[in-house]
Amino acid sequence: MSFFSKLKGGIKKSADQSRKKVLKDERRLKSSRFNARMAFSFVFWMVLVGVIFISFQSWARTGFLNEKVNGYQDKSNEQIASLNEVGFANSPAGETYASKFI
Repeated sequence: MSFFSKLKGGIKKSADQSRKKVLKDERRLKSSRFNARMAFSFVFWMVLVGVIFISFQSWARTGFLNEKVNGYQDKSNEQIASLNEVGFANSPAGETYASKFI
């Protein structure tokens, strides 16, 4: 066999194999762009963003509530102090009542 006949046979064999591969690939289903890996990635990132967002919201709300509670505590301490100053113990009736025990 000559060199050219071997070359011709090799090219023919290679062309047949590539033709079979192309036909085989055409029978294969096209993979969709939206698959399980992409869905999992999307859900993962959405959960991560949600956790960060909710954490920030709870942190901000906690700071707001702490300020409100501190304000209420200060106001109630002032009211208790004013009640003690003007209360029953310092009134004439309170002094009369207390003098019975002294």
